[in-house]
Amino acid sequence: MSFDHISSLYPTMERWMAGPCMHKARVACLNELHEPKNVLLVGEGHGRLLIEMLRRFPDAQTTCLDSSMGMLENAKRAMITAGFSEERCRFIHADALSWQPDEPARFDLITSCFLFDCFPQSDLERMIRHLSQAAKAQAQWLVADFQIPRSGMARWRGFVIVKLLYLFFRLATGIKATELPQHSSLMRHAGFALATQKELEFGLLFSELWQRDTALPQFKEGSSGIRASSL
Repeated sequence: MSFDHISSLYPTMERWMAGPCMHKARVACLNELHEPKNVLLVGEGHGRLLIEMLRRFPDAQTTCLDSSMGMLENAKRAMITAGFSEERCRFIHADALSWQPDEPARFDLITSCFLFDCFPQSDLERMIRHLSQAAKAQAQWLVADFQIPRSGMARWRGFVIVKLLYLFFRLATGIKATELPQHSSLMRHAGFALATQKELEFGLLFSELWQRDTALPQFKEGSSGIRASSL
């Protein structure tokens, strides 16, 4: 999987395909965040959420992690264009499935917006388990993504949109996922509880804020037993 081939076009593609909807999902829960000291943005892409974080939390240390060098360059370019110095954010080119932080349990805020849908269920389980070990005991985790609405015409509309998106991104980037994974049980297994949930665009998009309020869990490989449901 590589987004490098479309990284230069991605900001324009999002504006053309989704307008402001995806960004509204990214920022829907920001007012409910505790002020963080260390922020980890995973799969940040074009940098719009990064800019919001830099504006809201000027004293936070921010790290942007992405497997696409092109997307990292997008985010850095957007940050500089918005008037922020390069020192405000550390950019790391690495795969979230294998990246190792400098120290464990460092971050009190993790964000993963429109990232989970790129991974099949087994890889998402590994990634959440892996990233959660970089989170502090009281950390928050911001998640925004697509979902299939529950009923009515909105469900059929969402089904078609999601299928078309998967077809496009599978051809353009080589993602392995073919259906939306289930993340809620994985988040709970990682020690997070859902604090806030908002739906947008007739239920097609969601924004969630998860809160860890327990001791750091001990993981066993494959222990969650979660399976993705077909669309």
